[in-house]
Amino acid sequence: MDRFEPWLEAMYFYCSSELCDLDRLKADMDNNQRKRDFIQDQFRQILTERPFAALDWEKRMTLEHQYDDDL
Repeated sequence: MDRFEPWLEAMYFYCSSELCDLDRLKADMDNNQRKRDFIQDQFRQILTERPFAALDWEKRMTLEHQYDDDL
């Protein structure tokens, strides 16, 4: 999970319950190809490998998901 730490930090900044700002994430990704590629590539790997459980995400983002598939 350590290799996803930079991605998790970015997601916390944009997607945690305390700082949620998806419009800012979209704008930042539109203005920065490198950031967009990084976030999208990591997200694809996460969807494929599924290294996080719903409880892991809840602890990091303070957003609750009942089931891993909901995450």
